[in-house]
Amino acid sequence: MRFLEAINQVRKSKKRKFDETLDANILLNLKENQKNEVIRGFVQFPNKFGFDKRVVVFAEEVDLQNAAIESGAVRAGSDDLLKEVSSGEYVDFDVVIATPSIMPKLIKLGKVLGPKGLMPNPKDGTVTSEISAAVKKFKQGSVNFKSQQGQGTINLAFGKLSQSDRELQENFTALLLSIKDVAGKFCNPVIKRAIIKSTMSAAYLVDTNL
Repeated sequence: MRFLEAINQVRKSKKRKFDETLDANILLNLKENQKNEVIRGFVQFPNKFGFDKRVVVFAEEVDLQNAAIESGAVRAGSDDLLKEVSSGEYVDFDVVIATPSIMPKLIKLGKVLGPKGLMPNPKDGTVTSEISAAVKKFKQGSVNFKSQQGQGTINLAFGKLSQSDRELQENFTALLLSIKDVAGKFCNPVIKRAIIKSTMSAAYLVDTNL
């Protein structure tokens, strides 16, 4: 089924009193011995949706901390911020960015950030010296994704039902292109199948040929 046909079917579902989220389930065309690989990357959605992401930055340099705040981070700091996050005193954030030099100190946060998928990683752009650019990127709609180990699937929200068909198609296309970009070295063709659904709708198999 073509993407817009699937969206039309989703829109025909019973209307809810809230703005439903559109989710994609992408099965990668991996061999069995490749499914333990964790394939990760990020997608810059052209059309923002949902709430603004709360970004925190770990950096020892005061100028980088100031740059982070000026670029939209809700908090930026070093040892004091580490202590607050480690103790569970401060947990109100959605993205964690860190400079390479402070990463050794963040090891102690592995048990706190790891289960939430928030541990900074150079592969998804959250370990960088370009703090200002990184904060702006995630504030403007960049979202990290990674495959589920042992399954070879990527699950990610790509829009809201209140958005136009064009906006949803642009976001879905951006997601597919980003996945193909990072997973191309593992398999070709990259995507075995793609399913989309809203929070409460049925699921629809969609064409991934761009």
